[in-house]
Amino acid sequence: MMCKLSKAVSWWFAMFFIVVVSTTAPVSAEDAPLPDESVVIASTDGVDPSIGSLFGEWQGKWGGQLHSRFIVTNIESGGRVTGFYCWAAGSNFSAGCSPLPENAEFKDDEINFSWGQVVFVFQRRDNDKVIGTRTAGDQLDSVLMTKGN
Repeated sequence: MMCKLSKAVSWWFAMFFIVVVSTTAPVSAEDAPLPDESVVIASTDGVDPSIGSLFGEWQGKWGGQLHSRFIVTNIESGGRVTGFYCWAAGSNFSAGCSPLPENAEFKDDEINFSWGQVVFVFQRRDNDKVIGTRTAGDQLDSVLMTKGN
């Protein structure tokens, strides 16, 4: 029941965010660093186009403020997702970039992973948009990301 409620709340918040924020100009993630290592995006040859369209770099601002990058390098046939999540400096933390954790997976048309108590969910809205939600305790944030370079 809690999972269905969480998905319903996430969906409602995502729809609200798209309606309210999607009319703003595209943002640049120039303040979010890139990974220190070379990033190689897997070939999408032979991959379902709906999955392959998630490969690559996505950029946006959490809450309209925090620049971030979500880079999907591969989605394996079993659902395991590899890539990076990068963020700009905030008021109480430094900028950084980290490989996605081992628990990153593609399931039910969304990518989800967690670091400790913080849960991230990214859902495709079009081939050129992804909406992300970040839940930490009772705090819910969202981001509308567009395909990067």
